[in-house]
Amino acid sequence: MSIRIVARLDIKPPAVIKPVHFEGYRRIGAPGEVAARYYAQGADELFCEDVVASLFQRPLQLSTMREVAEAGWIPVTLGGGVQSLADCEALLACGADKVSINTAAVQGNVNLLRSASRLFGPQSVVAHVVARFDGQRWFAMSDMGRIPAKWSALDWIRETEQLGVGEIVVSSVDKDGRRRGFDIALLAQAVAAVRVPVVAASGAGSVADVVEMVREVRPSAVALGSLLHYGIATIGEVRAALERNTSSSEGTYAKVHAPVVATVSESPPAQVPAPVPASISASASASVKPSTPASVTEPENDIYPQSNVKQSGEVLHAA
Repeated sequence: MSIRIVARLDIKPPAVIKPVHFEGYRRIGAPGEVAARYYAQGADELFCEDVVASLFQRPLQLSTMREVAEAGWIPVTLGGGVQSLADCEALLACGADKVSINTAAVQGNVNLLRSASRLFGPQSVVAHVVARFDGQRWFAMSDMGRIPAKWSALDWIRETEQLGVGEIVVSSVDKDGRRRGFDIALLAQAVAAVRVPVVAASGAGSVADVVEMVREVRPSAVALGSLLHYGIATIGEVRAALERNTSSSEGTYAKVHAPVVATVSESPPAQVPAPVPASISASASASVKPSTPASVTEPENDIYPQSNVKQSGEVLHAA
């Protein structure tokens, strides 16, 4: 089967970083250089977010985002700290093909997704759903996976589709950066819940992990970070393995866990949203910022708490 391979760049300006569980992180390199490397390897797309922008309530780092957008001639999704339609417009002006939105929308300003999708088109708006499992179900998280929203992750995934987004990226706080495999149950249910493309992220530690997830889940794309950053595999190696080991049949997880459902009449077709006037009202573009704990401040040094996990790359410790 054909699946897009997306290189994922988490950024804490001025560097690409790689967190574990969305916590402490390692520096990987300069954003433009890392993006250019994956472009040269044959990435289908780049997905780049300033992962601490919402947490520290700081403005968009447009110069850094522009470096990534100008690194190659492939579609680029930019995000992190997007609070308004003006922010979306600024990222698109930097060269983004798509804008990724999480915190502002999931913490209350759902109209941001609706308005952005109407104004810029669904193809330009991505909902990034960050999920954490509490032992019973997955909850949607914001602010670099630290603050829970009122939504369950799967309900929020369904809601973002209704709000008009053209794509959904699903990340797992529990799996991210651990390199022990994807959260297949979460991803399979996400793919089954919506009709828009789903990008599966978080957890790849080997090419075999990617092949297993794609065979069972059948996402539209897979986003890779650690696997590429630490030189475990190249994009070409991942693509070759997928071509050898996957087919177009339905995913294993979907077959095994498919519920028995009685016949239900089809829902009426969704109405096409009315166009938004060129003049954007202040209420539509206003940002809604969830309350962030007063104790959260940007650390002076990058901290990587799981020191017993051996990986390549520079590790910076707090003084």
